[in-house]
Amino acid sequence: MSLTNRSEAPRPPGRPRDSRADRAILDAALQSFIDDGYEGMSVENVAARAGVGKTTIYRRWPSKKELIIAAIDGLFEHLRVPDTGDVRADLVFVVEQAHRFLTETKAGEVLP
Repeated sequence: MSLTNRSEAPRPPGRPRDSRADRAILDAALQSFIDDGYEGMSVENVAARAGVGKTTIYRRWPSKKELIIAAIDGLFEHLRVPDTGDVRADLVFVVEQAHRFLTETKAGEVLP
């Protein structure tokens, strides 16, 4: 009798990725984008801000462009569009949520 679960896919080689590193990298990328603009930001600077190596970033995002797209995309992960059946109430909710999004998050700095 085998003690392993054969339905589980084998884990890829190497150390598992740390989701905290992902968050630190994306936060550092956003801050670098805000502070330095796209042209002034560099993967080296993002790595230093996040406390990771450049290779850690390049394993996840192959270019600066893809990194900043992922960072900006992450700003939208908590937005949701309701469908309550009341169009007016849904639109009011979306506008209020958009206002909070632009005033209470980094989105207001990133998306002028």
